[in-house]
Amino acid sequence: MNTEARNQEVCELYLSHTNTKEIAKRLSISRSLVYKILQKHNLTRTPSEAARKYSCNENFFINLDKTSAYWLGFILADGCITDTHQLKITLSAKDVNHLKKFQELITEAPIKHSAKEINGKTHQLCTLLVCNKKICERLINLKVHPRKTGIHSTPKIEAALLPSLYLGYFDGDGCLSKQKTSRGHKYCSDTIGSPIFCKDLHRYLISKGINVKLTARTKSLYSVRGATESSLRMLKLFYQNSPIRLERKFQIFK
Repeated sequence: MNTEARNQEVCELYLSHTNTKEIAKRLSISRSLVYKILQKHNLTRTPSEAARKYSCNENFFINLDKTSAYWLGFILADGCITDTHQLKITLSAKDVNHLKKFQELITEAPIKHSAKEINGKTHQLCTLLVCNKKICERLINLKVHPRKTGIHSTPKIEAALLPSLYLGYFDGDGCLSKQKTSRGHKYCSDTIGSPIFCKDLHRYLISKGINVKLTARTKSLYSVRGATESSLRMLKLFYQNSPIRLERKFQIFK
């Protein structure tokens, strides 16, 4: 089937109320490609699909393991809970494959693509919206509150799961950078969060013999910063204890 015929079939299936997951399965293409084709042809969601309720893995965050602890940390950093019990994660489009990993674990809801202009530059985004009261209530119990920026604390979980939790948080709201010094270059890691969360992370890393610096950026925003050796030791601890990671940052670590 050539590209034009495929695109036509995507549109026809969609207009006949076939959902995007089924379209992708029938034509052996990705759902993200289905969305791109629909957007190109200016097709909006039909009323029946807009009203459809997608199944969710409601128990994903009930009995935490390393995988769910990782995503808990990631959501704590880069997700949000709305007052109407919706879990929303928006990432740069370059990290869409990472978002798909979470989507496959928790919901059949589609990932939506959009663009946003910031300071005159257009940024391509991808968003996953999970509408489920049980999941959101569980996350709220785990310290992922609405309007959590600057006030969130560390979820109370088993000590063995903390490296996965902290890696998830770092992948969501941490960075690795290369800085020039008088003796050459050094690499730094920086994890940004609320005062109480960063103090907990700082205390945890010090207990592991990893020398990092706790800094107050503002009254409600702290950072935990490590130089080359400290950053390597921190990330090695996190990576070897977690089954999932953001590949883009892992490649920088390597």
